[in-house]
Amino acid sequence: MEALARGAAASQLFRLRHQWRSRQLVRHSPRFLVGQIAMRLTGDGDTEWTLQADGAMISGCVNRYRTAVAREFRALPDHVRKAFAEDAADALQQYFVMRAEYYKAGYSNPYAFLSQIEETRLLGHNITGGLHPLYAQKIARLRDLLESWSPGLSTRVAKEFSITSKGKTGPAGGFVPRFIAPKQDQKKASSLSNHDFGLAIDIDSAWNPHIKDRDVINILKGITGFDFGKRIVPDESTIAAKDWAAQTHLQMSAASKRLQEWLQKYLPIYEREYPPAVKKRGVKPASIPGDANEQYCENLDAETAAQMNQVAILLKHHTIEDLRHWKQHGIETIPMELAAAMAELGISWGACWKSSKDIMHFELDAKAVLPPDSDPRPLDDLFSPGNEAAIRLWLGN
Repeated sequence: MEALARGAAASQLFRLRHQWRSRQLVRHSPRFLVGQIAMRLTGDGDTEWTLQADGAMISGCVNRYRTAVAREFRALPDHVRKAFAEDAADALQQYFVMRAEYYKAGYSNPYAFLSQIEETRLLGHNITGGLHPLYAQKIARLRDLLESWSPGLSTRVAKEFSITSKGKTGPAGGFVPRFIAPKQDQKKASSLSNHDFGLAIDIDSAWNPHIKDRDVINILKGITGFDFGKRIVPDESTIAAKDWAAQTHLQMSAASKRLQEWLQKYLPIYEREYPPAVKKRGVKPASIPGDANEQYCENLDAETAAQMNQVAILLKHHTIEDLRHWKQHGIETIPMELAAAMAELGISWGACWKSSKDIMHFELDAKAVLPPDSDPRPLDDLFSPGNEAAIRLWLGN
C-alpha cells in the first residue's frame, strides 16, 4: 500500500514482493518458511502457488487503494475535479498520477489542501481552478492596495490585462495540477509546480512567456542586450519589494520592445521564405557557416540568413503562433502597478527569477506557506537494499 501511494505499477509491486521475499530478514518469518517448503517440493523458486498468492495479494491491495482514492477524488469540489481534466474518467486517472506526486513530495494527505481550493477572482477576472485560501486572502487585498496608491487605479489596471491561456481569451491560470515545464536538455519534468497547490496565477500567457531554455536565452541576449539567465535587476536588500518589481518591469519592457521590433522585421521574411510547403517540394537546404542548423538561404544575404537561423532556433522551443504574439504584443504586457502591488503583498513575480523568466507567473512558495508533513518519499527507496523498516512494516513486526 505504501508503494501504491508512491505511484508504483503492478509490475513494480511484484518486483518489490520478490525482493522482500528474498531478504535475510524475511527468513525469520513463518510466511517465508511456508514458501520455502513449497519451493523445495516443486524445485522452483517462483512456484505457481507463490505467484498466485502474490497476485491475489497485490490485486487486493490495488483494488482497495484505487477505491479509497476514487472516493477521495469524488469528495473534492467540482472546480477542483475539473482542473484535472474535463472528462471525469480522465480526471480521475490524472488524480491518481498527481496524488502520488504529492505523496512522494511529503504531503501525506493531499485532500486536506486540495479540498480547500476555492473559486476566486483577480480584479474581476475569473481564475479557473481557483486558489488556495492562503493566496486568495492576499488577492483580496489587491484592490484596496491599488486604490490607496491612486483612486480608480484598480479599475484601470484591471482593463490592461486578461487571464488567458495560449492566446485564447477566457479564464485560466490558477490551480492547475501539472509538473513544472522542463528546461532545455531535461528529459522530463520532475517536480511539482506551485500551481499544483493553488498558489500561483498565470496572466496573459501567450505574450508573457516562460523564457527558460538556454538557446532562447542566448538569442534574446543578442537581440535585446538583456541576459534572461540572470536577474534583470540585482537582488539588493535595500530595495523595497515593490520597487524591485517596478525596476524589473521597466527593464523587461525595454527588452520586450527590442525583441518586438526584431520580430516585426524578420518574422515576416521567415514566414515568406520558409513556408511549410518548401520542404515538401524537396528543396535542398543550404547550411549556414559555423552553425549546425540548416535553413533555406539561397536567396538571402548573409546577415538576413543568420537572422533566419535565429528565428529557426526560437521555433525549436516555441511555436510560430507564440512568435506571432510576441511580434504583436512583445513578451511583457503585465501592468507595472500590478507587478508592484503583487510584490507588496509578498507574491513572487517570475520575471524577477534568477535563471529563467516566467513573465506570466505570480506565486507563493508552497514549501514556505504550505510545508509538507514528511520528508520526500521516492518510490525507489522502497527497492533500495537495507530497507529493513519497510520489511518490518510489511511483516507487522
